[in-house]
Amino acid sequence: MLQTIIDAAKNFCTDQLGKTDIQIISQPQIPQEGMVASIEIEESNERRFKVYLAAQKEFVQDVAKIFLDESQSDDETIKDMALECTNLIVGSAKVIASRNGLDFTISTPVLEEEDLTHRSFEEVAELTCSGNSLIIAVESLKG
Repeated sequence: MLQTIIDAAKNFCTDQLGKTDIQIISQPQIPQEGMVASIEIEESNERRFKVYLAAQKEFVQDVAKIFLDESQSDDETIKDMALECTNLIVGSAKVIASRNGLDFTISTPVLEEEDLTHRSFEEVAELTCSGNSLIIAVESLKG
């Protein structure tokens, strides 16, 4: 699951943001600050995951600048852009997965208020794009 989302995030940075200086760090530290959005995934075999995307505010502002031509966005716009980034990345992951025979549904993304540094995740990776960081963390859900 994580690799599919990493591939989608790389595509997002390249295709949507026009960035080419992308690096992947496989054992990142979960940041204490930043924007965190989550989205639930349910595979066709009923396995469920919650995917967290944690981005520095600067990363989200960079997206707002490109998408909305806003060099300094207000807090509500930054929150909306964090949700939109999550939706675009995980939606793209859904397309990538379907090409490999894996189908899943996704929920509407939500902003997380809790500190994620004390949680344990099955898979975590960090993608850097023009010096800005995007953490991708995957948690299996029961039931």
